[in-house]
Amino acid sequence: MKNLQKGLSEDTIQGKMYDKDLFKRIIAYLKPYKLLVIISFILLLLITITNLLAPMITQRAVDEIIVSNRNLIKFDGEYEKNDFIQKYPKIKFTEFKFDNRFYLIFPNKKINFIEKDVIKELTDSGRFYQKIVILENTQQNKDLLKSIRIEEISDNKIVVLNSELNNLKKNDEITKEELKSLRINDIKKLRIYGLIFFAVISLQLVFTFFQVYSINYASQHAMYDLRRDLFLRLEKMPLSFFDKNPVGRLVTRVTNDIGTLNEMFGNGLIQLIQEAFVLVGIMIAMLIYDYRLALVTFSVLPFTVVLFIFFIRKSRIIYRNVRKKLANINAALSEDISGFKIIQLFNQYKRKKKEFAQINGEYYSAARSMLKLFAFFRPVINSTRRIAVAVLLWYGGVQILQDRLSLGIFIAFLWYLDRFFEPIHHLSEKFNILQAGMAGAERVFGLMDKPVEDYETEKGRTGEREKGRKGENEKRRKGDPPTQRKARRSLLRRDKKVKVKSFFIILPFSNPIPNPSPLQKRKGENRCEG
Repeated sequence: MKNLQKGLSEDTIQGKMYDKDLFKRIIAYLKPYKLLVIISFILLLLITITNLLAPMITQRAVDEIIVSNRNLIKFDGEYEKNDFIQKYPKIKFTEFKFDNRFYLIFPNKKINFIEKDVIKELTDSGRFYQKIVILENTQQNKDLLKSIRIEEISDNKIVVLNSELNNLKKNDEITKEELKSLRINDIKKLRIYGLIFFAVISLQLVFTFFQVYSINYASQHAMYDLRRDLFLRLEKMPLSFFDKNPVGRLVTRVTNDIGTLNEMFGNGLIQLIQEAFVLVGIMIAMLIYDYRLALVTFSVLPFTVVLFIFFIRKSRIIYRNVRKKLANINAALSEDISGFKIIQLFNQYKRKKKEFAQINGEYYSAARSMLKLFAFFRPVINSTRRIAVAVLLWYGGVQILQDRLSLGIFIAFLWYLDRFFEPIHHLSEKFNILQAGMAGAERVFGLMDKPVEDYETEKGRTGEREKGRKGENEKRRKGDPPTQRKARRSLLRRDKKVKVKSFFIILPFSNPIPNPSPLQKRKGENRCEG
């Protein structure tokens, strides 16, 4: 058992979590398949874009169609309209002209950029329409809406107040069918947004399939090459190497450790990069939509970062201990199972049972430590997510009530926030995969770096020694004549003795006695009985 523990000491991982030189050696096996790796990274970017597009489509559909989120200002002269635009450069206006009148439409969330006195003056003069609905300019629609204010802004568009339209619906002055005919264009737009959303989700599915397939295809081929090289390396190891290293540990190197490398490339490293892209993209999108709301939402990030750093450092120690104890179990099982005959022969059941119980207990304790860490980390991260949602509801709800935030942006923030914490969950899992892959790489390349015996070189050395002996014999033959004659006589006498001895040794076996026939056997038996 002491020799086993001595060999297993090499399973302790002493290196860093990320080793630059080690990573370069791993990447070298992916170079023949670099085209697939490049395609996989391009698909990762496309997947990230599709992840960000879905909330954007939802926000546009809600703010532009489902909820009235636009205001209208009417001007009698072009000069007054241009002066108003120059006065508020932060607001993006949409301009219309009809019957020598000019109209500006802008998002309702930008109303706070305009002074309250100006809004009051425009409202009193009847030139300001807050939260409007844009409908199709037809005679049928005008007849249905003749009891409320209508503003024609173009040949094919009219504007009404959303509040007045809702009053018509509440008072049953228009039916559901009439309301549907009024907003037929909006219904068509919603269908278009729905088709776009479906197309984005479908593209994301296609991109994800080809990305997973391409990176795993490259990873499998790279690990095939690495496994082949490692096996060829093992074939050249000296016999003393196999005496010192348990078979179970060597099998683990070729199978499990290379398997962790494959998982690191297929599911760990690439997914880690994807989640990083998604995190950065979500933060940028939230800051573009509303930087104040984004900063308030990010208030929980410092605590999350501190917790994540604590988890990484703690799990690194525990995980390495788990891997070490697992290697101990694999090696002990391999040695004991292959040596069961000896254990039974020397009646070592109790001692081996006690030794395995100790190794198994150590692995159990290490695995429990890892489970306790995950049991602490995941609920805390979930609680942090709920706190972030509560902060968003509090601050965002107040902003909506004050007309500083649209409902569509609020919904997009909820979507982004939920998606924001998913990578944090995944990072904790992918971190373990990455750590296992680097640990496996450290073991695999550590084994490949061990010195080997080159049997071709050894054969060449043997040939050189034979040549040296022949040279010495040649020198002896070329010596002085008396010495040469004595050497020849002694060699002849020795050869004759050897031939005579060989003859007498081989003679009894040179003519083997044939197998006796059944009749001869019976005669021999009768003689023995007599």
